[in-house]
Amino acid sequence: VLFYPTGPSKEEVACLTKARASEDGAALACEAAASKGSSVAGYVVAAMNPTAPIPEAAAEFAPAKTERALVVLRRVDTSREDRDAAVADLRAAASEGYAPAQRWLAVTLLAGELGEDHAGEAADWLERAALQGSADAQFLLAGMFRTGTGVTTDRQRMRDLYLEAAQRGHAAAAYNLSADYYERGKPDDAFLWLKRSAAGGFAPAHVALAKAAKVAGPNFTFASAVHFRLAAEFTEGETRANHSQAAEVLIAGLGQEQQRQVSDRVAELAAAIRGDGKLDTP
Repeated sequence: VLFYPTGPSKEEVACLTKARASEDGAALACEAAASKGSSVAGYVVAAMNPTAPIPEAAAEFAPAKTERALVVLRRVDTSREDRDAAVADLRAAASEGYAPAQRWLAVTLLAGELGEDHAGEAADWLERAALQGSADAQFLLAGMFRTGTGVTTDRQRMRDLYLEAAQRGHAAAAYNLSADYYERGKPDDAFLWLKRSAAGGFAPAHVALAKAAKVAGPNFTFASAVHFRLAAEFTEGETRANHSQAAEVLIAGLGQEQQRQVSDRVAELAAAIRGDGKLDTP
Protein backbone atom coordinates (compact mmCIF):
# COMPACT_ATOMS: atom_id res chain seq x y z
CA VAL A 1 0.00 0.00 0.00
CA LEU A 2 1.54 3.28 -1.08
CA PHE A 3 1.22 6.52 0.84
CA TYR A 4 -0.01 9.63 -0.93
CA PRO A 5 0.17 13.02 0.79
CA THR A 6 -2.00 14.15 -2.15
CA GLY A 7 -3.84 12.23 -4.87
CA PRO A 8 -1.68 10.54 -7.56
CA SER A 9 -1.03 12.33 -10.84
CA LYS A 10 -1.77 10.69 -14.19
CA GLU A 11 1.96 9.92 -14.60
CA GLU A 12 1.98 8.23 -11.19
CA VAL A 13 -1.13 6.24 -12.07
CA ALA A 14 0.57 5.02 -15.27
CA CYS A 15 3.69 4.08 -13.32
CA LEU A 16 1.84 2.17 -10.61
CA THR A 17 -0.59 0.45 -12.97
CA LYS A 18 2.26 -0.95 -15.07
CA ALA A 19 4.41 -1.80 -12.05
CA ARG A 20 1.66 -3.71 -10.26
CA ALA A 21 0.91 -5.71 -13.42
CA SER A 22 4.64 -6.23 -14.11
CA GLU A 23 4.05 -4.85 -17.59
CA ASP A 24 6.79 -4.02 -20.07
CA GLY A 25 7.59 -0.35 -19.87
CA ALA A 26 6.88 -0.08 -16.12
CA ALA A 27 10.40 1.12 -15.36
CA LEU A 28 10.29 3.73 -18.15
CA ALA A 29 6.88 4.99 -16.99
CA CYS A 30 8.05 5.32 -13.41
CA GLU A 31 11.36 6.94 -14.37
CA ALA A 32 9.43 9.45 -16.48
CA ALA A 33 7.16 10.31 -13.56
CA ALA A 34 10.14 10.50 -11.19
CA SER A 35 11.92 12.89 -13.56
CA LYS A 36 8.96 15.25 -13.13
CA GLY A 37 9.47 15.23 -9.37
CA SER A 38 7.14 12.41 -8.36
CA SER A 39 8.38 11.07 -5.03
CA VAL A 40 5.98 8.12 -5.31
CA ALA A 41 7.38 7.08 -8.69
CA GLY A 42 10.92 7.63 -7.49
CA TYR A 43 10.25 5.30 -4.60
CA VAL A 44 8.90 2.63 -6.98
CA VAL A 45 11.95 3.01 -9.22
CA ALA A 46 14.21 2.44 -6.20
CA ALA A 47 12.21 -0.64 -5.21
CA MET A 48 12.39 -2.07 -8.74
CA ASN A 49 16.16 -1.64 -8.96
CA PRO A 50 17.70 -1.72 -5.45
CA THR A 51 21.29 -1.57 -6.76
CA ALA A 52 20.75 1.66 -8.70
CA PRO A 53 21.14 5.13 -7.14
CA ILE A 54 17.95 6.29 -5.42
CA PRO A 55 16.22 8.94 -7.57
CA GLU A 56 16.35 12.38 -6.01
CA ALA A 57 12.56 12.55 -6.14
CA ALA A 58 12.29 9.57 -3.78
CA ALA A 59 14.57 10.92 -1.09
CA GLU A 60 11.91 13.04 0.61
CA PHE A 61 9.03 10.58 0.16
CA ALA A 62 7.69 9.68 3.62
CA PRO A 63 8.21 5.88 3.25
CA ALA A 64 11.75 6.46 1.98
CA LYS A 65 12.57 8.78 4.88
CA THR A 66 11.14 6.22 7.30
CA GLU A 67 13.20 3.36 5.87
CA ARG A 68 16.33 5.50 5.83
CA ALA A 69 15.79 6.45 9.48
CA LEU A 70 15.22 2.87 10.60
CA VAL A 71 18.41 1.67 8.92
CA VAL A 72 20.36 4.25 10.93
CA LEU A 73 18.57 3.64 14.23
CA ARG A 74 19.09 -0.13 14.03
CA ARG A 75 22.85 0.23 13.85
CA VAL A 76 24.63 -0.16 17.18
CA ASP A 77 27.55 2.09 16.22
CA THR A 78 25.60 5.09 14.90
CA SER A 79 26.83 8.51 16.00
CA ARG A 80 24.61 10.80 18.05
CA GLU A 81 24.47 13.23 15.13
CA ASP A 82 23.27 10.52 12.73
CA ARG A 83 20.70 9.25 15.23
CA ASP A 84 19.32 12.76 15.71
CA ALA A 85 19.07 13.15 11.92
CA ALA A 86 17.25 9.80 11.69
CA VAL A 87 14.76 10.83 14.36
CA ALA A 88 14.23 14.10 12.47
CA ASP A 89 13.45 12.05 9.33
CA LEU A 90 10.96 9.95 11.28
CA ARG A 91 9.33 13.04 12.74
CA ALA A 92 9.04 14.64 9.31
CA ALA A 93 7.47 11.52 7.79
CA ALA A 94 5.13 11.19 10.78
CA SER A 95 4.09 14.82 10.45
CA GLU A 96 3.14 14.13 6.83
CA GLY A 97 0.64 11.57 8.09
CA TYR A 98 2.56 8.36 7.30
CA ALA A 99 1.27 5.82 9.84
CA PRO A 100 4.36 3.54 9.95
CA ALA A 101 6.54 6.58 10.68
CA GLN A 102 4.14 7.66 13.42
CA ARG A 103 4.34 4.23 14.99
CA TRP A 104 8.12 3.97 14.75
CA LEU A 105 8.55 7.48 16.11
CA ALA A 106 6.44 6.49 19.11
CA VAL A 107 8.52 3.34 19.62
CA THR A 108 11.71 5.42 19.40
CA LEU A 109 10.38 7.90 21.97
CA LEU A 110 9.34 5.10 24.33
CA ALA A 111 12.81 3.56 24.00
CA GLY A 112 14.27 6.79 25.42
CA GLU A 113 16.03 7.85 22.22
CA LEU A 114 15.31 11.50 23.04
CA GLY A 115 15.58 11.14 26.80
CA GLU A 116 12.95 10.58 29.46
CA ASP A 117 9.35 11.78 29.73
CA HIS A 118 8.27 11.39 26.10
CA ALA A 119 5.55 8.82 26.76
CA GLY A 120 2.79 11.39 26.31
CA GLU A 121 4.10 12.40 22.90
CA ALA A 122 4.51 8.73 21.96
CA ALA A 123 0.86 8.13 22.85
CA ASP A 124 -0.18 11.05 20.64
CA TRP A 125 1.66 9.60 17.64
CA LEU A 126 0.22 6.15 18.28
CA GLU A 127 -3.26 7.65 18.40
CA ARG A 128 -2.73 9.14 14.95
CA ALA A 129 -1.45 5.86 13.51
CA ALA A 130 -4.22 3.88 15.23
CA LEU A 131 -6.86 6.11 13.64
CA GLN A 132 -5.41 5.15 10.26
CA GLY A 133 -5.92 1.48 11.05
CA SER A 134 -2.39 0.48 12.11
CA ALA A 135 -2.88 -2.73 14.11
CA ASP A 136 0.62 -2.44 15.59
CA ALA A 137 -0.13 1.09 16.80
CA GLN A 138 -3.46 -0.03 18.26
CA PHE A 139 -1.72 -2.86 20.08
CA LEU A 140 0.99 -0.62 21.54
CA LEU A 141 -1.50 2.07 22.53
CA ALA A 142 -3.71 -0.51 24.24
CA GLY A 143 -0.74 -1.52 26.37
CA MET A 144 -0.19 2.10 27.37
CA PHE A 145 -3.82 2.43 28.45
CA ARG A 146 -3.42 -0.82 30.41
CA THR A 147 -0.39 0.42 32.35
CA GLY A 148 -1.13 4.15 32.37
CA THR A 149 2.09 4.97 30.51
CA GLY A 150 1.78 8.47 29.05
CA VAL A 151 -2.00 8.31 29.38
CA THR A 152 -4.61 7.82 32.09
CA THR A 153 -5.31 4.14 32.76
CA ASP A 154 -8.46 3.16 30.86
CA ARG A 155 -9.39 -0.54 30.70
CA GLN A 156 -12.29 0.01 28.30
CA ARG A 157 -10.12 1.95 25.87
CA MET A 158 -7.54 -0.83 26.18
CA ARG A 159 -10.17 -3.44 25.28
CA ASP A 160 -11.46 -1.44 22.33
CA LEU A 161 -7.95 -1.06 20.91
CA TYR A 162 -7.04 -4.72 21.44
CA LEU A 163 -10.28 -5.67 19.71
CA GLU A 164 -9.60 -3.41 16.72
CA ALA A 165 -6.05 -4.76 16.37
CA ALA A 166 -7.18 -8.37 16.81
CA GLN A 167 -9.87 -7.95 14.17
CA ARG A 168 -7.12 -6.83 11.81
CA GLY A 169 -5.23 -10.06 12.48
CA HIS A 170 -2.81 -8.94 15.21
CA ALA A 171 -2.13 -12.23 17.03
CA ALA A 172 -0.62 -10.72 20.19
CA ALA A 173 -3.60 -8.38 20.54
CA ALA A 174 -5.95 -11.36 20.20
CA TYR A 175 -4.01 -13.13 22.96
CA ASN A 176 -4.23 -10.15 25.31
CA LEU A 177 -7.92 -9.75 24.51
CA SER A 178 -8.40 -13.43 25.38
CA ALA A 179 -6.64 -12.91 28.71
CA ASP A 180 -8.87 -9.95 29.50
CA TYR A 181 -12.02 -11.95 28.75
CA TYR A 182 -10.75 -14.77 30.96
CA GLU A 183 -10.05 -12.36 33.84
CA ARG A 184 -13.62 -11.07 33.54
CA GLY A 185 -15.11 -14.55 33.73
CA LYS A 186 -16.00 -14.94 30.05
CA PRO A 187 -14.33 -18.26 29.09
CA ASP A 188 -16.16 -18.71 25.78
CA ASP A 189 -14.98 -15.34 24.46
CA ALA A 190 -11.53 -16.00 25.89
CA PHE A 191 -11.29 -19.32 24.06
CA LEU A 192 -12.48 -17.77 20.79
CA TRP A 193 -9.76 -15.11 20.80
CA LEU A 194 -7.14 -17.57 22.03
CA LYS A 195 -7.82 -19.68 18.94
CA ARG A 196 -7.64 -16.56 16.75
CA SER A 197 -4.27 -15.75 18.29
CA ALA A 198 -3.02 -19.29 17.66
CA ALA A 199 -4.21 -19.00 14.06
CA GLY A 200 -1.85 -16.05 13.72
CA GLY A 201 1.13 -18.13 14.85
CA PHE A 202 1.47 -16.58 18.32
CA ALA A 203 3.43 -19.16 20.31
CA PRO A 204 2.04 -18.26 23.78
CA ALA A 205 -1.47 -18.96 22.46
CA HIS A 206 -0.40 -22.43 21.32
CA VAL A 207 1.19 -23.06 24.72
CA ALA A 208 -2.05 -22.04 26.46
CA LEU A 209 -4.09 -24.34 24.22
CA ALA A 210 -1.60 -27.17 24.74
CA LYS A 211 -1.80 -26.83 28.52
CA ALA A 212 -5.60 -26.64 28.45
CA ALA A 213 -5.78 -29.83 26.37
CA LYS A 214 -3.31 -31.58 28.64
CA VAL A 215 -5.39 -30.77 31.72
CA ALA A 216 -8.53 -31.99 29.94
CA GLY A 217 -7.26 -35.56 30.10
CA PRO A 218 -5.84 -38.42 27.99
CA ASN A 219 -8.38 -37.97 25.22
CA PHE A 220 -6.79 -34.61 24.42
CA THR A 221 -3.15 -35.73 24.36
CA PHE A 222 -3.10 -35.52 20.56
CA ALA A 223 -4.26 -31.88 20.56
CA SER A 224 -1.85 -30.97 23.33
CA ALA A 225 1.10 -32.46 21.43
CA VAL A 226 0.11 -30.63 18.25
CA HIS A 227 -0.02 -27.26 20.01
CA PHE A 228 3.29 -27.77 21.83
CA ARG A 229 4.86 -28.63 18.48
CA LEU A 230 3.32 -25.52 16.90
CA ALA A 231 4.58 -23.38 19.78
CA ALA A 232 8.06 -24.71 19.00
CA GLU A 233 7.57 -23.88 15.30
CA PHE A 234 7.10 -20.21 16.11
CA THR A 235 9.79 -19.69 18.77
CA GLU A 236 13.57 -19.84 18.88
CA GLY A 237 16.38 -20.95 21.16
CA GLU A 238 15.84 -22.48 24.56
CA THR A 239 12.10 -21.79 24.56
CA ARG A 240 11.75 -23.71 21.30
CA ALA A 241 13.63 -26.64 22.80
CA ASN A 242 11.39 -26.64 25.87
CA HIS A 243 8.21 -26.71 23.79
CA SER A 244 9.61 -29.49 21.60
CA GLN A 245 10.49 -31.54 24.66
CA ALA A 246 6.98 -31.11 26.09
CA ALA A 247 5.54 -32.31 22.79
CA GLU A 248 7.82 -35.33 22.58
CA VAL A 249 6.87 -36.48 26.08
CA LEU A 250 3.22 -36.49 25.03
CA ILE A 251 3.89 -38.05 21.63
CA ALA A 252 5.76 -40.92 23.25
CA GLY A 253 2.49 -42.01 24.86
CA LEU A 254 0.66 -42.21 21.53
CA GLY A 255 0.47 -45.08 19.11
CA GLN A 256 2.63 -45.14 16.00
CA GLU A 257 -0.22 -44.09 13.72
CA GLN A 258 -1.19 -41.16 15.94
CA GLN A 259 2.44 -40.09 16.13
CA ARG A 260 2.48 -39.85 12.35
CA GLN A 261 -0.80 -37.95 12.41
CA VAL A 262 0.67 -35.42 14.85
CA SER A 263 3.50 -34.68 12.43
CA ASP A 264 1.10 -34.38 9.50
CA ARG A 265 -1.25 -32.09 11.42
CA VAL A 266 1.55 -29.82 12.61
CA ALA A 267 2.89 -29.50 9.06
CA GLU A 268 -0.61 -28.69 7.77
CA LEU A 269 -1.35 -26.07 10.42
CA ALA A 270 2.09 -24.46 10.27
CA ALA A 271 1.72 -24.07 6.50
CA ALA A 272 -1.72 -22.50 6.95
CA ILE A 273 -0.42 -20.07 9.56
CA ARG A 274 2.49 -19.00 7.39
CA GLY A 275 0.13 -18.67 4.45
CA ASP A 276 -3.13 -16.87 5.14
CA GLY A 277 -3.43 -17.46 8.88
CA LYS A 278 -6.69 -19.35 8.43
CA LEU A 279 -6.84 -22.67 10.19
CA ASP A 280 -9.08 -24.93 12.19
CA THR A 281 -7.18 -25.73 15.36
CA PRO A 282 -7.58 -29.16 16.97
